[in-house]
Amino acid sequence: MSSMRGWYEIRGKTLNIWEGVLTLYHTNLAFCQLFKIFQDEIFEIHVELEDYGIEKMESDGYWECVEIRGEVSNGAHFLCHSLNTEHALKILKVLPTAITSITVRMDPNPCRNWEKPKIKERIQNWQKLMTAMCEFPENSKIILDSNMLS
Repeated sequence: MSSMRGWYEIRGKTLNIWEGVLTLYHTNLAFCQLFKIFQDEIFEIHVELEDYGIEKMESDGYWECVEIRGEVSNGAHFLCHSLNTEHALKILKVLPTAITSITVRMDPNPCRNWEKPKIKERIQNWQKLMTAMCEFPENSKIILDSNMLS
C-alpha cells in the first residue's frame, strides 16, 4: 500500500482520497493531480499511478462531508471529498477548464438528529453550488445517500 498521510492512500487497485482533497485525473488513470487547502492556501501534488494498476478513484468516511464527482470540458474527471459548500467553491476553482457535469452525493441528515428545515437548507445550498459551478446546470444532480459512512 502507498499513501501520503492526509492526502490519499492506495488500497488494492483503488486510490482513496482523504477529507478535503480534490483529485483531477484522466480515464487512463496513469497519474493524477491532488489539491488540498492548508491555512487558506491551495497546495498541489502529482501522483504517478501506472505502477499500481489503479482502476478507480474513491473516498470514504463522510459524516457531514460530501462526495463531488464530475467532468471538465477537456475530458478530465474529478473527485472531491468536500467539507462544505465554502470549501467546494474554493477548491473547485483550481480545475483547469469549465465543469460540464457534476454530481454531489451526500447524506441529507448525517448526524441523524437534524430537523427538516436544516436538511432542506443543506440540500438547497448544494444545489445552488452546482448551478453556479456547472457550465451546463442540466448536467448536475444530487444523490441522497443515507449510508455514506463507508
